[in-house]
Amino acid sequence: MARIPGQEWDSSTLHDRSRAWFVTKWPGNYAGAPDMEMLFVIEIPNSRCLCMKLFPSAGRGWEHQVLNDLAATHQAPDALITDDTRLQHVLVTVGSSFQQPAIAYLDKPITLMPAIHRCLVSLTEILNQPLFQSQLSTEKRNEALELWRIGYNDRDGASAV
Repeated sequence: MARIPGQEWDSSTLHDRSRAWFVTKWPGNYAGAPDMEMLFVIEIPNSRCLCMKLFPSAGRGWEHQVLNDLAATHQAPDALITDDTRLQHVLVTVGSSFQQPAIAYLDKPITLMPAIHRCLVSLTEILNQPLFQSQLSTEKRNEALELWRIGYNDRDGASAV
C-alpha cells in the first residue's frame, strides 16, 4: 500500500486530521443469511464503526449507494481502504465522487491494525452468540448488528464525533 508522508495506516492514531474508512464485505452466510452480504465500515483512526449490516446481494454495485449514503450522513473520509480486491473498483469510484475526492487503497494486512483487529474480534463474538444465531429474520439480525455497532461505538467514549 502506498503511504502518505507523515501517516501510518497501521497505527491506532494518525498524526494529522486525515481520516480513512476501512471497508470490507463478507458473505451473509457468516451471519446465517446466505442470500445476503455483510458490509463493514470502520472509521480510522477513531475506530468508530459506521456500518455493520446485512444487505440483499441483488447484483453488482449495491455498495456504491451504501457508501454514498454513509458519506452523506458522516463526513466523507480522505481515504478508503479495503482488504478485498473485488471492492477496490467500488472504492475508487465512490471516493472520486466525494466533494473532496478520497484516495482508495488495497491493503490486505490492514485487519492486523490493532483498532480494526479489536473491532473484528468483538464482531465475531456477537456472530457466535446463540441468541444472535437464533434470530430467523434478516431484520432481527440487522437489529442485533446495529445494537452491537452502537455499543461498540459507545465503549470508552469512542463514538465522540
